Amino acid sequence: MQRLCMAFDLYYNDSIFDSCNGDKLTLIGNYIKRLNMVQYKGKTFDTTLDNKFKFNDNHENDKRNEINEENEVIDPKDIEKWGVGFEKTDYNVLNTHYKFLKTANPNCDNNQEIFINDLCYTKMQQMKAVREGRVDDYNKLTESYRKSFQQAGLKTVKDNNTAEEFSIGVNVETIEKFTPAEYYKNKNLYKDFDNIGDYIKRFLFRPLKNLMFGSKDRDNEFYVKGEDDIDGFTDED
Repeated sequence: MQRLCMAFDLYYNDSIFDSCNGDKLTLIGNYIKRLNMVQYKGKTFDTTLDNKFKFNDNHENDKRNEINEENEVIDPKDIEKWGVGFEKTDYNVLNTHYKFLKTANPNCDNNQEIFINDLCYTKMQQMKAVREGRVDDYNKLTESYRKSFQQAGLKTVKDNNTAEEFSIGVNVETIEKFTPAEYYKNKNLYKDFDNIGDYIKRFLFRPLKNLMFGSKDRDNEFYVKGEDDIDGFTDED
């Protein structure tokens, strides 16, 4: 593949090659397809030579860490998250901007998470345009970034005053960190909060007791006045 790229003036990169090392019958086609990606636009074998390229006939296809043109080790987790073919600097930009957006938007939903990933790619392309002096491309990417950012409804600074966004469940959770809702010092404080116990005592147990034992207990509020009642109360009351 190295000699093929030299013969046809194509850009060669170990990371791209390793991402294609599947079926040998489709290896060349897959490699050329990856060269059509935006980050490789305009690169030729001269670019490979500028990166101090040396022919390596004993290239290890199963190496665990991808290595870019400056022989800098790239974290496999970055490759899994962002894809193959980027330089070490690009991965650093992606990770830094992702951390920035997530810190400012800790409660983002799944849709916003997709926007955040897209914004990171745009930011990375912006930085590449700056490094390569492509002013027009930078301006276009900046406008694209601004529109996507507004559409996603994201913030650049974390809002510490989030009381209005709290739901009842979140408020309960916050309170329970300091005063658990299921514990009260006064055990009888909410023992009969709906008054169902008082209702049963007055209108179920009281008449049942009178029926069974012949007593004449009356309700304190609802009763028929008798001759012995004074101002609506009996001597017993």
